[in-house]
Amino acid sequence: MKNPKSDFKAGCGRDIPPPKAYVRIYFSQQGMAKEHADFFYQKCENTSWKNETGNPIKNWKTLACDWIWEHLRAEREKTKIFP
Repeated sequence: MKNPKSDFKAGCGRDIPPPKAYVRIYFSQQGMAKEHADFFYQKCENTSWKNETGNPIKNWKTLACDWIWEHLRAEREKTKIFP
């Protein structure tokens, strides 16, 4: 019999690499398109799920949150109208 707690923990961000479906679900919950989730996932795959200093990513959801924040900030900057 499966342990319900292990199913809960599977989606918490510490399983590296996560199933692509989990990344898509997280991005969807944040109001982001599937294409953004796929881009993020592929970028992480290309770096073997390591950060810029070469250390393994400990929580992909934390990284995804930062990525989404930066993406939205960049989009806002593009749409600013300067006098």
